[in-house]
Parts: sequence; C-alpha cells; structure tokens
Amino acid sequence: MAKSNICIYVALLLSIVNFVYGNTISCQSIIELVIPEFEERGITHGPGQPAVYQMRCLDDELILTFLYFSGVFGPEGNDIFVDQYAIIRYHVQTKRQTDPQHGYYYNYSYAANPLIFDASYVLLNDQRIILENAYLREIYTSEGGYHSYENSDMELIFLSHQGSYIGGTIKRSYFDDISSARSYSRWAGIWETATGKNIVLTPLVEGVFCYPLIEGKFSRNDDYSILRYMTYISFNEPHTLGPAVLMYKMRMNPPQKYQAERDVAFASDERWLVTERDGMPTLVDAETGADLQRYDIGEKNIMTAACFSPDDQKLYIAGIDRKIYVFDSHLPSNAAGWEVYP
Repeated sequence: MAKSNICIYVALLLSIVNFVYGNTISCQSIIELVIPEFEERGITHGPGQPAVYQMRCLDDELILTFLYFSGVFGPEGNDIFVDQYAIIRYHVQTKRQTDPQHGYYYNYSYAANPLIFDASYVLLNDQRIILENAYLREIYTSEGGYHSYENSDMELIFLSHQGSYIGGTIKRSYFDDISSARSYSRWAGIWETATGKNIVLTPLVEGVFCYPLIEGKFSRNDDYSILRYMTYISFNEPHTLGPAVLMYKMRMNPPQKYQAERDVAFASDERWLVTERDGMPTLVDAETGADLQRYDIGEKNIMTAACFSPDDQKLYIAGIDRKIYVFDSHLPSNAAGWEVYP
C-alpha cells in the first residue's frame, strides 16, 4: 500500500474514532438573554418557569419562544397548562435581541392549519376524516341511579409534512354525580391521513393532573413523529418543570418508540439528530440510534430546546437556566476523509 494511501487511511480511522469516542464537546460561547416578563397567574416561579422551549435558526437569526405555565386547582379537577408565550428574535452577528411578542398560548400553538377539527372529525382540504378511537361520549348509570360520565376530546393535532399522517393528543375525563371529582388521562395518537386508521395510541399521563403540551411535529421526510409535553422533573422546592418527548420511528410497521428526551433537533439531511440522553445533549445517528457525541451545558443543567444552523455547522442548545449554548456541531461531512465541522 502506498505511503500516501496509508496516511489517508490512518487519518480516516482517527477521525472516526475521535468522532464516536471523543470527549464531550465544550460550548464555543454562551448567549445571555433578557428574560421577558409575564403576568403571574397561579404557578410559583422556579427553574423552567419561564424558559426557552422552542427554537429555530434562520440564517443569522435565532427565533426563541419562551413559555409560561399556569394552573387551575379545584373540586372539578386540577390542570397545569401553557398559559402565555413570548417570542424574541436574537441576531447572532449583532448580538441583539428584539422586544418580545407576547400572547396567550392557545392562540399560538393549537391553531392547526390546514387541519380543522371538532368533537367528531377532522377536516382537511374540505375532506372529512373520522379518526379511529379518537371520540368517546359515554354515560353509565349505577344501581342507585347515579351517573358517571366519560368524555374524550381532541386537543393538539398536527399534519405531517408529506401529508401521510395526522398526529394528536386526546384528553379523556371521568367524573360522577356523587363526588363531582374529575380524573384525567392524556393519550397520544397517530393516524393515517388517507383512511383515519389509528396506528399509535398510547397514554402520556393519568391522574389528577394533565401536564402541558408544548408541540407536536413530524420530521420533514415523515420518518419520525415527535410529541413534546411538560412534566415535573423535581418536586423539591422550588418545583422544576421540564420538557419530555414521545418519539416514534414511522418507517416501522407498526411505528416503534425511539429513545429521546427534552427535544429533538434534526440536521438538514435528517441523518443526525440531537436529543438528551443520560442527562446530556447527545448527537445521535438517526437511523441506528447510536450515540456519537455529547455537548456540555453544565452538570445540573437541562436541555429545553435545540436547533442546528441552516448549514449544520453550529448547534444551539437552550438550557433550563435560560441561556443559549453555542457549539461547533462536529457533524461528519460528506467530504472524503470524514472531515468534521469545523
């Protein structure tokens, strides 16, 4: 083997070994944000309240969505929900952020255009689709003449990019004439758009609380579905809210759960993704699920959102500490020798 070929082979091998088994990557810089103010409506401030839970990168601009949570507590049931949002734009080059755009979250998140849905069907391009297992209205009568009621209502609903699937959540409630107490369960579902056939239906949470939904989305190629919702990471004072993920690989029959936590950010070709694993943001081979690299945002920090730059060379990770950590992504390139960014 020629000496030049041996050198190329050794360089390739070292690049792969360093990429797969390399040390955790430290951030290149940290973006300190001016935190938007919110109207306090029932939940004590603490870690994750508010924080950046959605993030996109367009050219040299980050679009950041802060979420604020509220609660309703009483004899008819307890609920925690995403109450308010604030969107800011951060210019990476000038290091300036715009004034926040405030609003109430149901006007922002649950508008599922082009899908329109009500208590019994979904409307897409004037076509009515009955979603299997999505609708329920039952009244049960006991021997003493008392009634109990069970209802199912569609909440969040979203269409895949290629139009193949509809994803959504169902909130089921149960209450009776005697106690007037309510219990809730929230279920995640995926349906085939063409037939309304239900291909995934799984419980998210059951009990007196239904924790807030953040967003539902599919990857651009319809290969993965992602549902994000809030849960309590810690019940110690102050309570810590944080995001959770339910993710499915759609090219399996039936779709299979995929290990992910906090958020999922895809590179432009969807060969790679970043999610949290073992408490750290991790670069993952999307097809095999193999962990490839980790990104350090602090031992006790929690990832709340992530995104790649349009050229995939930068990775932005939002922490529960309300800071944005900027990394060189160290993705493998398609060039000979598996050169990495940078």
